[in-house]
Amino acid sequence: MRSCSSVAVVLVLLSTPLLFAAKPPRPADPDKMPMPGATMPQRWLPVDDDGWSILRPAADSRILYVSSSEGDDASGEIYKANAAEVGDDPFSPTGKVRPFRSIDAAMAQARENSPDWVLLKRGDVWRDVTIKPMQGRSKSEPSVIGAYGSDEKRPVISGRTARIVVGSPSSGISHAVVTSIELYLSHLDPDSPDYAANKDGRSRGGISLSVGAKGGMSNVLVEDCLLRFAAVNVGGPGGLMTDVVLRRSSVLDVYPEEGHNQGMWGSHASILLEECLFDHDGWLHQAIPENRGKAGLANMLSHDTYCTQMYSTIFRNNLFLRAASIGNKFTANYGPGSVEDVVLDNNLYVEGEIGIGMGGNTAAPLRWIDCQVTNNVLLDIGRGRPTGRSLGWGVDAKDWDGGEISGNLFLRQTSDEVRNVYGLEIGCEEDCLGEGPHMRNVSIRGNVFHGLKHARMALNIRGPGRMQGITIAENQFQFDDVPSTLVRVDAPLGDRVTFRGNTYFSAADSRQWFTIAGRDLSFDEWVVEVGEEGAQQKNVNFPDPSRGIEAYMESLGKPATFEAFIAEVRQQSKSNWRQEFTAPVINDWIRDGFGVTKFTAATSP
Repeated sequence: MRSCSSVAVVLVLLSTPLLFAAKPPRPADPDKMPMPGATMPQRWLPVDDDGWSILRPAADSRILYVSSSEGDDASGEIYKANAAEVGDDPFSPTGKVRPFRSIDAAMAQARENSPDWVLLKRGDVWRDVTIKPMQGRSKSEPSVIGAYGSDEKRPVISGRTARIVVGSPSSGISHAVVTSIELYLSHLDPDSPDYAANKDGRSRGGISLSVGAKGGMSNVLVEDCLLRFAAVNVGGPGGLMTDVVLRRSSVLDVYPEEGHNQGMWGSHASILLEECLFDHDGWLHQAIPENRGKAGLANMLSHDTYCTQMYSTIFRNNLFLRAASIGNKFTANYGPGSVEDVVLDNNLYVEGEIGIGMGGNTAAPLRWIDCQVTNNVLLDIGRGRPTGRSLGWGVDAKDWDGGEISGNLFLRQTSDEVRNVYGLEIGCEEDCLGEGPHMRNVSIRGNVFHGLKHARMALNIRGPGRMQGITIAENQFQFDDVPSTLVRVDAPLGDRVTFRGNTYFSAADSRQWFTIAGRDLSFDEWVVEVGEEGAQQKNVNFPDPSRGIEAYMESLGKPATFEAFIAEVRQQSKSNWRQEFTAPVINDWIRDGFGVTKFTAATSP
């Protein structure tokens, strides 16, 4: 996937082509490379008018019902898809069915390589169960693990071992669906009677989608699942993942029993993550002196999502809220060409202390190939101070080889306690390695920087002498109430970074809007120094720049608090899905307050 050379931008169509140099050699170890033959993931099942995947049994599907409250393993029946008791929709059987009691008994009747369904009764609870979905027959005839009945509550698997294992390092799996299941590690919930019971041994819970050298994974869907205190793990070195989709699911309150953890861990994986909620992951308690000694303190290594060596991956239309440290942490630790084709589009990030990290850890030139960070809204980053630090960083992007950082909104840092603040940082670390460029052929267009109180700068550029073909165009740097530098560069720019058509304003002294190699510059001096064409010195009158989550809740006629918003988004499910609590709707409302629309790239997913 290549970044566009001609893209529709918020304010103007820019069509100047980017000149892409040859890509660097790949790492020598194939296990440390993006997967050969990988394609960008996509939904492999059609969706209905409400956006839910359409599932229909095959003529020869086995339908197996399971109920912990009504079932009997001795009398549980296997139904055909057209049975009178089942009706047209197995999720809502028309007659009285005879369910199994235990999940294991029902799973024993499901067949490999077949389109069999095992459905758990909504509202029922099982303890310490592991479910291993079986391979389906085909893309149109998958196996299904799901829920049935009229109760709005999902079926729950609770306890220390509450997990669903899809695939394994030694065998592949394809054509499998898991939908509408709740996994609840009750012993980690301070409000549960199970809390801290049986402290021997760590939890074995959550959802894992595993691949290895002996097997890949294709056409796998996890939809409408709820994970409480339980994480998602995806990937594994050696196996190709194709069209692995996680959508409209929630991962809440994951925290480390020791060390660090995250709501989702991804490794050597390709996934589509769509319309999901990750909230308050990586921590239970704020890391402040009065909480010393408590379990689950936030730390700088715990995040909403932590992904290493990903390839062909899309995060789209998700909510990433209240991370212990970073909303989306990515690493590319095996040198040039470590990671390829990661797209983060139209997600909403609120609180945590860093929004997106795609540049830290092991420094090396040109590690990230053709990545995109587009249309994301970042609000109040740093406000909650989970780790006790005073960070409020938007996006960190270093060592990129091609890509796009465009149409993002970096907004609303209002805390007086948060003092280490910036919107976007690009380039390389202080110890730039090797010869040649560290970062090249990247477009940074149509972003809005506004209201980042105590910001050191809106945009920070590190190591411009090791950059090539960087275009920074049509962005709005607007600190009308923030007396801060707008763009800071740690060395002379030369001709390696091109600024064009940006709009600037700061409440800082007019002689200190820009800094190059420690030297402050005014707007006029900046334009001459960098040769920026079409630059404007203008305080933009946005329609409603005060828009944030609290104002959004008020616009819905609901309590105007962040806490009320959290309570609403945590109720999302297939039985209670409301578009007004999804990232696309919220982000569009906030964009309207700045008079901008979504950025569209030629290679958008």
